[in-house]
Amino acid sequence: MPLLFSYGSLQQDSVQLSTLGRRLAGRRDELPGFEPSLVRIEDPLVATSGRTHHANVTFNGKDDSRVAGMAFEVTDAELDRVDEYEAGFSYRRVVAVLASGRQAWVYVHAGARDTWLRVTHIGGPTALLELGGLRFLTDPTFDPAGTAYPTPVYTLHKTAGPALPAAAVEPLDAVLLSHDHHFDNLDHAGRAMLARARTVLTTPAGAARLGNGAVGLAPWQTVAVPGPGGRAVRVTATPARHGPADGDRGPVTGFVLSPDEHPERCVYVSGDTVWYEGVAEVARRFPIRVACLFMGAARVREVGPQHLTLTAAEGVEAARAFAEAIIVPLHYEGWAHFSEGPGDVDAAFAGAHLKHRLRLLPPGGTAEFPG
Repeated sequence: MPLLFSYGSLQQDSVQLSTLGRRLAGRRDELPGFEPSLVRIEDPLVATSGRTHHANVTFNGKDDSRVAGMAFEVTDAELDRVDEYEAGFSYRRVVAVLASGRQAWVYVHAGARDTWLRVTHIGGPTALLELGGLRFLTDPTFDPAGTAYPTPVYTLHKTAGPALPAAAVEPLDAVLLSHDHHFDNLDHAGRAMLARARTVLTTPAGAARLGNGAVGLAPWQTVAVPGPGGRAVRVTATPARHGPADGDRGPVTGFVLSPDEHPERCVYVSGDTVWYEGVAEVARRFPIRVACLFMGAARVREVGPQHLTLTAAEGVEAARAFAEAIIVPLHYEGWAHFSEGPGDVDAAFAGAHLKHRLRLLPPGGTAEFPG
């Protein structure tokens, strides 16, 4: 069942009974990176809680700033009813990681500072990034579960379909395609949707194969994707190594996204890479605030025993290098050739005492990053 973190009136028995018809069982916890405040409310909502002001939280990103509350297990239907209750107070629901390391829904005030980034995990390497008024999609994979992809050397097997259909994420301002030559990064349905995107950014070799206006970027090359109001998001290609030095399955590119309105808040999309000096250089060059890391420790027996994408341990190493970043893992589920899953990632970050910086989104899950 989903977890719901309450720092306010939902901790009251009277509110639980009137909203859900039962008393909730929960555990004490804390919400890192937020600070408390109050918001004034009006009748008739005062009658429900008996209060004229309700608790509110604002994101500040500070690890030592915490809001105390309770984490309750609720059903999906109960979560819908709480949505109706909280909507009266102009709250909106976002995903957060609690001090205990558990992931929970939490309500923040709709009038709080604008969300500068929203990340929705579609499945596998595919995520929708909403940034600077633009919509970016990473490595499109929309084929159904059970699809097999034979090649002359090996066959890849897809074990989970997308959480959302392609139509639900369109229109797209840009596709960030780390590489076009592996089916787990660009499957049949994903390839078909490229023509509908305003821009496709990828490697020079990939752009040559794709044609149709795809733009190839060499490492450290930057292009501007124009957005509303004359502003743009600048996209810089970054180095990636898809396996060991003597067995690179590339070429692959990563990306750094830098919005004109907040150049100090960069987003990194690693693409299929292992941890090596090229990734470390990204950390030195850019103020990364959110890092979307392709993990799963992919291994394909026919090409050798080495891992081809980040292991959980390498993800921890990357988190230490990107010291100010929230880590959003991608590409760790949905394909048979992954040797590590979300449990391995969660355990590695917990063991490194970095779980408060991890946003491990299930397919279909969304994380919002308030300004």
